[in-house]
Amino acid sequence: DFPMAMTAMAGAEMDLVSSKGDIGSEGWDATPSAAISMPFLALEAGEIENRLRKHTIELTEPAIAKTAAFERKLHEVRLYTDQNAENLKQLHQKLSGQENLKLTVESFRGELFEWDKE
Repeated sequence: DFPMAMTAMAGAEMDLVSSKGDIGSEGWDATPSAAISMPFLALEAGEIENRLRKHTIELTEPAIAKTAAFERKLHEVRLYTDQNAENLKQLHQKLSGQENLKLTVESFRGELFEWDKE
């Protein structure tokens, strides 16, 4: 689309120069018909710009969608990791409690063994 539009625009400029006036030392020929064609070129340039914008959006939308999906997945993984870290912390606390209980039972066994000896 873009090369064809540029060719069409260049062709319109050449038609403008050849049929409406020449470029002299003072610039474009200021005939009324040349002044009417200039807004047409601005309109054509605006249409080209809009097509380029649409094309750019079409090209970037898949990347944006993939990035958004990746960010959602990353958020889920972070939540899962945080939950696992909390579970691990609780497990360490329970293990620590078990160690204290184990020490208490071992000391009680020692006392019972001493009493059996007597």
